[in-house]
Amino acid sequence: MKKYILAVVCSLFCVALCAQIKLETKKYMVSDLYEKPMEIVLTGNVQLDSALRSSVQDVWYISSFEFCTREQFEKRKTSDEFFFMVLVDSTYTEENLRGISRLTVFKGSSKAGSGIKGLNRIAYVPFMGTDRDGVRESAFVPAFVDVLQKHISFILSREFNIGSCVRVNASAAIGKWTRPVMISCNDLADASLQDGMARDNVIIADDVHLAKAMTDRAGDCLVGYVAGPSSPGEKSECVTMVIDPQTNEIYYMNRRGASALNPCGFTYSEIKNFSNR
Repeated sequence: MKKYILAVVCSLFCVALCAQIKLETKKYMVSDLYEKPMEIVLTGNVQLDSALRSSVQDVWYISSFEFCTREQFEKRKTSDEFFFMVLVDSTYTEENLRGISRLTVFKGSSKAGSGIKGLNRIAYVPFMGTDRDGVRESAFVPAFVDVLQKHISFILSREFNIGSCVRVNASAAIGKWTRPVMISCNDLADASLQDGMARDNVIIADDVHLAKAMTDRAGDCLVGYVAGPSSPGEKSECVTMVIDPQTNEIYYMNRRGASALNPCGFTYSEIKNFSNR
């Protein structure tokens, strides 16, 4: 019996020790993020790159930063002296992103291979469909850069969850839903939702009005946002969000599958839930 208890204690000790080693390894991996430069990798898309430049210059404060091209990124990514913010699309990663590009922060690694293979992922946020041109999304770049920055600060202060998606505490945000949600007519999964349905607390607008609400940091509404392909394939994904344009806080995030028969966008049940808040 004593031998059994001793074996159990030793096993528990080993598990705890391994967990601590894993935690310390992750902590060490990002402990110098504040001191080392963040390389903002430009996409080659004029609209998005312009928004990235102005957004990072306006809101990024947790480290120094500079901008680089994809070619410069390929040369520097093997050095752990750099962190990188990269818009990762389905042609630039070993992962199957199912039609969604993610704004992602990595740390360089000597093990880096093709694309981002071998890099240490720190955090990411779903950003846009891989088949979109970035025009409507550019107004949201400042919010997503800020969201990613706050999430990185969160995981660094807690020393866990490294490599994770942005954190959304929907239950804690319930009390903040005191304003109507503005949603673009182009972000409805079913165009018929635009007509014939009572929509208290929901404003159906167009992309221009949504962009203005974000750039003006509107205080009279929340803004709906969809990250997903405009022409989803059989195994595509769609992420719907609600963002506060004043604070850049994401109050709501839902991920679901999408296809030609199940288009991206806010669904009837989501619109109904927003209306009933």
